[in-house]
Amino acid sequence: MTDARLTTVLRPQDVVLGFRAGSLREAVDSLLRPRLVARGLDAVGADEAIDSVMHREAQGSTCAGAVAVPHARISGIAAFVAALAVNPAGVYADDDAPRLLLSFVSPVDAAAAHLRFLSSVAKAFRRESVIADLLEAKDGARVLDVLNAIGA
Repeated sequence: MTDARLTTVLRPQDVVLGFRAGSLREAVDSLLRPRLVARGLDAVGADEAIDSVMHREAQGSTCAGAVAVPHARISGIAAFVAALAVNPAGVYADDDAPRLLLSFVSPVDAAAAHLRFLSSVAKAFRRESVIADLLEAKDGARVLDVLNAIGA
């Protein structure tokens, strides 16, 4: 994948508004598993992908204030798989931060694209006005409109 940007990876149905989870693992599993399976990974492959994200997160948290970006590079996929959770009250049941959680996996051999994608995510989510607009969005299409407007 050469065009690794939020708006080329995310689809409206990959945005989950009002998302709540009891833990990071539950959030990553709930967000990524159905998308991984839909793209051809079996249950074992999905488990391994989620374990890879959790292993990467254990090496250093990707949560910074209102945003968390748990991610990993994995084998068994040909393109990025991502989902964005949005909840103004916080995506974890026992915490009000983060309010946005973008979880994604990329092909193991796509290191440069992975880094470009992370860069586009960092640029998009460092602007408070963008975060505010995303938190006010009423559907996934509006979320993508906000991201398109800033070239993410």
